[in-house]
Amino acid sequence: MKIYDSHALFLSPHIVLETHRLQHLFSEESLNQGRHFDAPESVSYIPHFIKTYQLDLTELLVQDLTKYECFNAFFYRKLMEGARVIADRDDPVNKLKPPLCGKVNKIRSSNTILFQH
Repeated sequence: MKIYDSHALFLSPHIVLETHRLQHLFSEESLNQGRHFDAPESVSYIPHFIKTYQLDLTELLVQDLTKYECFNAFFYRKLMEGARVIADRDDPVNKLKPPLCGKVNKIRSSNTILFQH
């Protein structure tokens, strides 16, 4: 894969076309992975994910791992009330604390934000 100077991206239609192809490729791969992790057999990835990211299973609302129908269901799992407090109501300065990794995973609505652990 060629690496281009950022100025070249604005100057060459050929490079822009390559960029669109890459975006399409990544988009297709993302959709394929999503379908893969929606499949029931994807539950086999859950133990490795737990071990790799050293997840605290006591935080899970549903702690029985056999209850998750696929990896994605586990990935977007619900946690017990108060498991990860992100705001301190008593502190006017600290109304929202960032997630440990600093990345927002998904915003579902104005009052629901999912953070990636």
